[in-house]
Amino acid sequence: MTGIHGSPAVRLARRLVVKDSGCIEWTGPKKRGYGLIGVDKKTVNTHRLAWELANGPIPDGLHVLHHCDNPPCCQTKPTPGYPDGHLFLGTPAQNAADMIAKGRNHQQKKTHCPQGHPYDEANTYIAPNGGRHCRICGREACSRWGATLGRGPKSAARTHCPAGHEYDLANTYVHRDGSRHCRACRAAGGRAARRKAAA
Repeated sequence: MTGIHGSPAVRLARRLVVKDSGCIEWTGPKKRGYGLIGVDKKTVNTHRLAWELANGPIPDGLHVLHHCDNPPCCQTKPTPGYPDGHLFLGTPAQNAADMIAKGRNHQQKKTHCPQGHPYDEANTYIAPNGGRHCRICGREACSRWGATLGRGPKSAARTHCPAGHEYDLANTYVHRDGSRHCRACRAAGGRAARRKAAA
């Protein structure tokens, strides 16, 4: 849509400057370093608009990431040092991993969860989106959930399912009624049911 100040493409180009690094930086409004521009009565990131103008719509659920690690950069073409271009598409998990690899995720500097438990190998669950979760806090949350819904303290205090699998964050499914279920046992039951149906 073209407004009184020109189309989004014209308004974007008007406030871009070329840097020696090959980046083309947005000089207008920013939030956390990322450029902002109004399009169809919405505020969008300039690097996303630049990608769409050059490559078409961004598929649902994908982010536009920076090879150059320069948030206001809107360079869509390859330059020396960036043969694949400055911008690329990635999933939320890839975006989180990219931030961690480039040292821009402030959460990764934390050595303990808010409750004081260490983020060590044994106590840290890495979610599919790259986020870290404290296993101790996850178990305690499951126990509290069960207790508030009338589950007995004996059940809430169990750390393993009857088959011996640990009730940790990655392996525990909490039903809406508060009951805990072992994901490993559920998966094994599903495989057994499929084998029986195929026999």
